[in-house]
Amino acid sequence: MINRIFLVLMLVGGYAYLAPYLVTKRLLDATKEYNGVLIAEYVDFEAVRASIRSQLDPHLFKSMPRGLQNFIYYMIQAEYRHKSVQVSDMIDIAITPKALIAFMKRMEEAQHDPTTKVPEQLLSKIDAHWSGLGKFMITITYRRSVLLVLEPKHLIFWRLTKVILPIHAYPSKMRI
Repeated sequence: MINRIFLVLMLVGGYAYLAPYLVTKRLLDATKEYNGVLIAEYVDFEAVRASIRSQLDPHLFKSMPRGLQNFIYYMIQAEYRHKSVQVSDMIDIAITPKALIAFMKRMEEAQHDPTTKVPEQLLSKIDAHWSGLGKFMITITYRRSVLLVLEPKHLIFWRLTKVILPIHAYPSKMRI
């Protein structure tokens, strides 16, 4: 009886440790196959939209900037202030299952264009590791690092909940 309990605990513990690695592999395989439908199953779109909004908000109310990246933030700020196209509305439109599926379809169509960076090239440098209890981080580096955070939903099912944009410099092993 004790052996069975120990075996069950080992299996549950093994699954709990390996689950985010398995989700990461499924996400990468789906990306390489341009399968937006499968990717969308592993994304908590509401949480991802909230994480992107919180990163962009501090950049929306700064004075006239120097440099191209800061100028782009300034242009977004101007649109945001005039309420003609709010950044939150753009995020709501762009980060949806339909938009993801359409993007992956476009990437598949562009696969034969030699000037297009296909997922295999974009996903060449990936680091996946635990970042704390209940947090798993995937770092994709292509020119600058983008961090993706997986968290468990309903204790078992892991979902992508945060995308951390390369707005500021940060270490690749950053704790979230």
